[in-house]
Amino acid sequence: MPLLNDVKDICKRLAPHGWGKLFKQHGLDILASNLHAELARELTVNRGLDGFSDFSLAGVRGIEPTKPALSLLYHGFASPAVLHDGQGVELNEFPTPDELDTLLNYVFGVTPPSLADLHNIAGDDAKLALVTFASEYRTRANTVHGRHADLCYSRTGIGRVGTAGMLYSPFKRRYISASENDAAAIHVIPVRYSAYIAVLQKGSQEKSIPMNFQHTDATCDFWLPLHKIFEGNECLLGISVDLHFESSHINEKIRFIATEFSNTGWGEQDICHSPFVRSEGLCDVTLLTKLGSVEISPVAHPRLVEQAFYQGKPLTIVAPKNNAGGMTHLRHQLLDNGEFFDLNTSPTLSEQLQAGGHRALQYQDYTADGWVRAVSASLDPYFGSHAAYSVIGPPDFFPLTSQAALNEWVAGHPAGLPQSADNLPQYIWQARLTPLSDIRYPANLTLSGAPFAAHDLSAFSIVSQEWPVKFYAPEITTLAVPSVLPDHAAGTFGPGWEVGIDRILDESEKNITFVCGYRLGTPFTEDVRICAALGSFWPAVSPDSTRTFEPRGFQTHIPTVDSEIGIGKVTSWDGVTGPKVVERGPIRFAEYASYLYTDYTSNALKNTLSVSHTADVSAEQYQQRILALRAIYRALGCAEVTLEDEKRQAEWAILSFDAVQRPHAVLSDAEKESSFALRGEIYYCHLYRHGTVSTSIDNLTKRHVEMLEEIFFFTGTNGVLSKAYLGQWKVADDA
Repeated sequence: MPLLNDVKDICKRLAPHGWGKLFKQHGLDILASNLHAELARELTVNRGLDGFSDFSLAGVRGIEPTKPALSLLYHGFASPAVLHDGQGVELNEFPTPDELDTLLNYVFGVTPPSLADLHNIAGDDAKLALVTFASEYRTRANTVHGRHADLCYSRTGIGRVGTAGMLYSPFKRRYISASENDAAAIHVIPVRYSAYIAVLQKGSQEKSIPMNFQHTDATCDFWLPLHKIFEGNECLLGISVDLHFESSHINEKIRFIATEFSNTGWGEQDICHSPFVRSEGLCDVTLLTKLGSVEISPVAHPRLVEQAFYQGKPLTIVAPKNNAGGMTHLRHQLLDNGEFFDLNTSPTLSEQLQAGGHRALQYQDYTADGWVRAVSASLDPYFGSHAAYSVIGPPDFFPLTSQAALNEWVAGHPAGLPQSADNLPQYIWQARLTPLSDIRYPANLTLSGAPFAAHDLSAFSIVSQEWPVKFYAPEITTLAVPSVLPDHAAGTFGPGWEVGIDRILDESEKNITFVCGYRLGTPFTEDVRICAALGSFWPAVSPDSTRTFEPRGFQTHIPTVDSEIGIGKVTSWDGVTGPKVVERGPIRFAEYASYLYTDYTSNALKNTLSVSHTADVSAEQYQQRILALRAIYRALGCAEVTLEDEKRQAEWAILSFDAVQRPHAVLSDAEKESSFALRGEIYYCHLYRHGTVSTSIDNLTKRHVEMLEEIFFFTGTNGVLSKAYLGQWKVADDA
């Protein structure tokens, strides 16, 4: 059995690094001479060990055929919660993605089924097909059913662009974007897709089909993975399986701009060519057919954004009026004499952007969407093949904060937030918290090869294998790891973050809404700038940069800490440094970078965008920042879900916001002066009520804001301390 030999090699490599000791505490010897028999015998699983409390109660063997979540060996190797050898010593070697795929193949291939077996398992009338999935092994809290650790599958994968090659974190069992050694580097995030024989079933809340069942899902069809497919004789009984993957990706965002606005200077004879439409240099495809997988990795480019050229010349469009709704970059003008003019240096920038008409240089990014499909000549006579939707999206600045988890947190009405299910998301965020996994639209219907159908509404859903699940409810430790599945992506479109939406007429002249990659800002940095400055328009994806810029009528709700916006640091997440205090005689001002003159596309060209400042912010920290600021707004008397309170919040701006670690001299003084000790996570905040906003005399890109009243705060889980400028610390009145 070649598969068994591969598993033996994996065990031999890892056993000396603590894994042998770990599995022996479950009674499993991974170096046994007859490993096949050892993995098949019944064990007494020690679920008290770190990382094993969420292993299914039904799991009693090292390998349970066709059931990864019941296979102790697979759980130990694949779970990002397993980090110690069972005796408190950290493991220092971990399985690679290829080794995890190999072990998964053994789970499905140790007793290979026949095609008749699969039909019997699925049911006589069930429809089967060869379906391509992205997948992740997750801890209990983030699985489809929420009952134990399990593999989660989706027919959509979200890769992400970057400036450096892919970086795998063995501890997290995930690829990560932030570099430990280079704050400027953004590592690309690849997605691994695998082939499965899958069964088509209707949605069912009782069966957890799919994750976060919606009332319309009972009439919707979902593909559920039944059996993993890989090359060779050990996959299916009586069949030598061959396997190949086809894929196609495209970036057509500049073409969309050229057609969305009139008189941009380009016609049909041009916009079918690069860079209006780009299919090269977007992703590398690594075929792993022996493993039953393919890896789609975005190509790392020196910069996230590059100048676009057409027929050897800089590409320009005639700038539309009214700044094109922020859909494309219009700030770099190509003059008639061939010289370049940066409108960011012009005192009439706003008027010029509104007037349009100039030749604006265009910039391209390397985001894309497309499809990946498994193909097998040996299985073609028996099954059709269904593609996965492949997205190459912008960087995720909060990779540990999932859209779905945030949505669930808000739905639970956590103490400290306004208790209004209808108003809360719109009040704190400018868009709904819906994750992409909850969207029931077809994937891009305009892609070449027509891989998706208008009636297929479940491509973004997340599912698991269907089989009886025993309930097991130990204490759940939330584990923050990145994800390539669509519950970590935004499902609101204005126009979108990873994807947008468009409409097409079907044969009956009915509008069909579908998800696509082209109806977004180009380059993506234009979306980032707008969304971040709207109080984090895309929750959990874009940092809230409201406090980085002069007051503009928006209020901060998810404050970034000082170091993330460059206060006290050399760099910031967006290349812009936050506010500082300047004094003119007795008057104190806050000095800001002007929002109007901030250009994220230019910053990306200079490689000053970074994920290193925010990549380690956990979902809990993200939530704590929200709650801390809500407590401060309550102390100011303006924390309710009303327009009046929203206006009062907008009268105050945050000059400083930071997490506090003891010992802290100012905090100690505050607690002594107020005779009150704060508990839990503590944050410091310096707010001021703002007055006149003026342009700096020396620099048209700077704004000076009069500080009319200043208040300092410390917040803890048990209260708030406050102090006026030059005043005394006291316990804030929560009334």
